[in-house]
Amino acid sequence: MKHLLLLFGLIIAFGTTLTFNVYGQDDGKMSEEDMMAAYMEMIAPDENHKWLAQMAGSWNYEMAHRMAPEAPWEKVLGTADYTIEMGGRYLVQKVHAEMMGIPFEGAGTTAYDKVAGQYISTWYDSFGTGIMIFKGQREGNTYISSGEYMDPMTMTTQIHRMVVSVESDNKHKMEYFVTPKGGEEFQSLTIKYTRN
Repeated sequence: MKHLLLLFGLIIAFGTTLTFNVYGQDDGKMSEEDMMAAYMEMIAPDENHKWLAQMAGSWNYEMAHRMAPEAPWEKVLGTADYTIEMGGRYLVQKVHAEMMGIPFEGAGTTAYDKVAGQYISTWYDSFGTGIMIFKGQREGNTYISSGEYMDPMTMTTQIHRMVVSVESDNKHKMEYFVTPKGGEEFQSLTIKYTRN
């Protein structure tokens, strides 16, 4: 019972916040029913979540990557599985490959945050111990996001930019750009996905 009361209290508190966000002010006239309706509207998946859902499935990918602008490109083949979770709200990605003779696995989640009005992505993998966070917007069939990451080699903060382009139901591409501290942006990898 205590948990239900706490949950209801959080919903009401969030609903009050929505009064400011959705209507611009709280005039004290919004009923609990209206607050609940506004809350339910804000948590329901929309067209942005449907756009993410089209990437659900199993994929093969070909990646070309490099560590620096002058470094040669290296190619890696791998697999990726995308699932839509929690009623269409979150796109979860898991990948497997072999890089530099070492098994590689990574995972990420992308969602559209209706309250913040932006896409948010996370990424973590077996070649590190941190979690990367990207925030951005979609323009048509292209999702562009960016975030900061601490480079473990130089221990400096880098700006990372990610561009995901959906080309068709069976193909999409991710391009990744890095701006080292004090340096210029360069493209560090391209991943081309083909649906199984």
